[in-house]
Amino acid sequence: MDKKQLEYAINVLTEYLSDGPKQYDITKKHCSDLGIKRSVLKQARQALNVKTINTGSTWLWYIYGDKNA
Repeated sequence: MDKKQLEYAINVLTEYLSDGPKQYDITKKHCSDLGIKRSVLKQARQALNVKTINTGSTWLWYIYGDKNA
């Protein structure tokens, strides 16, 4: 994997999740539409310490420690 791809994915995910938790399926599609591969998204998620919440009907992603989460 290219370091630039990871940096791009980190920037996209940071911006996308900046205003609070988002549904996983929508987040994954948003990133895919921008050309971010699933493996790169996974690494960006780990780098940002993105956590998940199971609401019972869907999964949400949020950046752990984010005041908007």
